[in-house]
Amino acid sequence: MTETRSRRRAFYDWTRFAELADVRAHYRTIAQEARCVLAELGPTVSAKLGATYALPLVGEPDDRHPVADLVFARARELSPTTSRLLTPVPYVVAFAFSYLPVGASIPLHEHWNPYLVAALCLQGGGASHILVGGEQRDFSDGEFVVFDYSLPHEAHNQGDIDRIVLLVTINPRLAPKAAPGTATTA
Repeated sequence: MTETRSRRRAFYDWTRFAELADVRAHYRTIAQEARCVLAELGPTVSAKLGATYALPLVGEPDDRHPVADLVFARARELSPTTSRLLTPVPYVVAFAFSYLPVGASIPLHEHWNPYLVAALCLQGGGASHILVGGEQRDFSDGEFVVFDYSLPHEAHNQGDIDRIVLLVTINPRLAPKAAPGTATTA
């Protein structure tokens, strides 16, 4: 298994996922929705999870629970554009707003599901970055970073503003295949 893992790429070209272009085009609206969701629901979530957290609008199957589902539903109500753009996409497994305060980090971790995550930076790009499998990508407001979340990864916010990203969890087996000659790495 180690041999297979070592051949996987850390980062992917976001343009492989056509529906993400429409999401990116609405990033300012999505950023406003994220701030609204985090203002209303963030204090409850941070009390349970700490200062750094992800607040799902649609959770992964392992995250679903009747109480959590009520929070997710309220987050979707507060985020109509985000929900409208992502809910019908067949390869999107889950989506969430991720909050990383100034000076904070998300420690090195990995997930067991063979998914990719498209992270759209909504606020705090420029001085925040992600490391995946030892490779670094900087966040930039309004831009996607797509990475293999089954590889070890961590994130850091060294800026002077809280970082907020929209995390879109993608099942690559359900996504359209890249066209021949299309770049698949970032």
